[in-house]
Amino acid sequence: MTELTKLMCWDLKAIKRDKLNAVGAAIFRKPTSNECYNKRPQNEPPLCADSDDANAAWNVPLQACMHKVPVDKSKRGSRWPLQWPLRLEKPPY
Repeated sequence: MTELTKLMCWDLKAIKRDKLNAVGAAIFRKPTSNECYNKRPQNEPPLCADSDDANAAWNVPLQACMHKVPVDKSKRGSRWPLQWPLRLEKPPY
C-alpha cells in the first residue's frame, strides 16, 4: 500500500490508532499540482486520457486511471471551497 500511494503521488500526513479498539487510520493528501505526475519514471498507475471527463458520475464505466489536477482556474475542482461556515450558504462554483 505504501508503494502504491507513492506512485499515486499521495503524501502521508498522519497515522492514528484508536486506543480503545486499536483501529488504525492513515490520512493522505492528494497532490495539488501535476508536478509529481510528470516526474514519475513510469506511468503506473496510468493517467486518464485528456478526453476523459473527470466530473462524469452516472452511467460511466470505471477505469483504472487517475485524473490530472485541474490547472485552469475556470475548471471545476481547481479551487478550494470557501471556509466554514461561509460555504454553508454558497453553492460550489
